[in-house]
Formats: sequence, structure tokens, C-alpha cells
Amino acid sequence: ACFVFKDVTEGEIIDEYSNFKNWDQAMVFLFRLATGEDWNKVMYDCMRTEEDGCIRGKTCGTPYAPLFFISFVVICSFIMLNMFILVILEIFENMFVDKDSPMSIYKLQAEHFAELWGTRPTSHGGYKIRDKLLVDFFKELARPL
Repeated sequence: ACFVFKDVTEGEIIDEYSNFKNWDQAMVFLFRLATGEDWNKVMYDCMRTEEDGCIRGKTCGTPYAPLFFISFVVICSFIMLNMFILVILEIFENMFVDKDSPMSIYKLQAEHFAELWGTRPTSHGGYKIRDKLLVDFFKELARPL
């Protein structure tokens, strides 16, 4: 946004504090837009062209501003929706899932596997195990495998 809209310094919403002049102001401004606050008015401020009677260096933007702002808002909304669903699923898992559920058993087995793997020699950065040690490793794993 800093490279495309840096020349837009005035508008209905864009002013000396809310603009894309530098990276810091642009990040704060984009965070504000990600909340849904007047993003469409900022889009209209940034899409003025010379045919619309803009002042070069102050209010002239690009006709591709809707592409940027609509995709930005859609992506931010998608991320926020996924975070909201994640919180709901985490609370559900912590409160209502039995300890005997397949996911709980898998989590315990994965932790046990990681503990056993960590006790092995760490040649090759801990990614490989010698074939002679593999049989002993599988014998130490808890059942069912």
C-alpha cells in the first residue's frame, strides 16, 4: 500500500495522520481498515484519477484501488473468522472432549513418541535413526502402535 497509495495525502478519510506515506502509518491505517472501519471510503479516496478531477500529488490514486481494498478486507475477514472458530474449538476440546477420545489418545501417543525419539542419538540433526536401534525403539513404544 505504501508504494501504490503514497501520493494520496488528502481525502474524506485520508489526512495527515491516516495515510500511506510511510510504513508505520500505513500499518496502523491498515489495521484500522482490517477492523472494517470506513474501508470503503478509503477505497474511494484512493481510486480517484485525473478524469475525476483529482489534484496530482494530493488526491490522485489508481483505478486498481478496489482490487487491493476488497481483497484486503476479504482476506482479513477470513483470518478473523478462522481465529474465532479456532477459539470455539479449543474451548470445546478443553471442556467437553473425553480423555478416551481418539484425539486425546493420539496426542498422548505423539508426546510419548517425541519423548522416546529425544532419548536417541541425535546424529543427522535428530531426523534419522540407525537401523539397528529401530527395533528397540518400536519395542519401547506403547501399544497400540
